[in-house]
Amino acid sequence: MTSMPPVTPAGYVSVERVRQFTAAPLDAVSDAMILRAILAGDSLLDKMTGRHWGQTQVVGEYHDMDKTLRTLVYPVISVETMEGYRGGSWEPLLEWNPDTRQGVWRFKARYAGIIEWVQTPSVAGRGAIRMNYTAGYAAVPEYIQDISMRLAAITTLQTMAGFVLPDYASVTEGALSISWGGYTGKYGSRVAELQKEVEAMVQMLGGRLDFAFQG
Repeated sequence: MTSMPPVTPAGYVSVERVRQFTAAPLDAVSDAMILRAILAGDSLLDKMTGRHWGQTQVVGEYHDMDKTLRTLVYPVISVETMEGYRGGSWEPLLEWNPDTRQGVWRFKARYAGIIEWVQTPSVAGRGAIRMNYTAGYAAVPEYIQDISMRLAAITTLQTMAGFVLPDYASVTEGALSISWGGYTGKYGSRVAELQKEVEAMVQMLGGRLDFAFQG
């Protein structure tokens, strides 16, 4: 069992940047509409790449005891607290310090949120590990901002054309590919151009994912 409270993502690009990029007039597309477009595109990016590209605080995530632990949001910037349930109470589980040879866990792959045990803690039961941590990136990488901006622009242009429910893209979780619904309305040529740019940029992500996080 792994559980945590819902995480509300922040936009990877600003409303102002998308508005400037699309030249969207305020009387045609509100800031709230553009923000929804940004968050919808960011959700697609998260699904394709299998990670959250902003920075978020995760509080009260629970895990079963196993050989390794994988956080639900990654990469992991820092672990504020990790505790194990034993004897009716929560006890701190410290990160391994090679100098003092104290602690029970260490990162196996920080960018993927994988933690391994140096010493197996004496805890048992479902949800026996509880942790609070900071995940994501201190600053959203520029190339992610560029993709986010274009995904939001595609939706914003359709909104400018009068479509109440814009033709959103679809993706498969963990697959660096994206498909479109065949929009051909007003601004269609600009939308098609942006779609091709997004496809090319998404394909370029393949070689960058494992090296995007430094720490």
